[in-house]
Amino acid sequence: MTNKFEEYLGKHYYGYEFDYLISDQLERLAIISTAGHAPISEAVVDKYKAVLEETEIDIHSRLKLIETRTTAIIEDKTPKIVDEWRQAAERGIYVYDWQIHDGPYVRQMRPKGNELLVHELPSEIQDLTIKVPKLNFEKSKSFEEIDA
Repeated sequence: MTNKFEEYLGKHYYGYEFDYLISDQLERLAIISTAGHAPISEAVVDKYKAVLEETEIDIHSRLKLIETRTTAIIEDKTPKIVDEWRQAAERGIYVYDWQIHDGPYVRQMRPKGNELLVHELPSEIQDLTIKVPKLNFEKSKSFEEIDA
């Protein structure tokens, strides 16, 4: 983990949700929501810094380009149901949220089948995806950190 988050993203996002996209060992996709406090790897900061300097469009706005393909299954018994997360799951993407303050990431929603894979994304979204081959979203209900 790095202090780059605090150096760059932290100026704008520390204490606020920052969502980004990762893929697992089978190229399935997940939205990772930091809850404003999760550690963020250097790979994420490096990849998203250029995008954020160029535009303020977030990952959820970009994912709206993808058609709905399934239904969302709510996993965690949290009162925090975020419409963007539901829409992501309906597009075939898993959703994990950091549990304040010390984690872990917990799966909040998942697609009911018909998962979206990296190669199905438009190229500008593929370019924002961080590969994490150690993870398997179908089996991982939670994890501590993202080692990209």
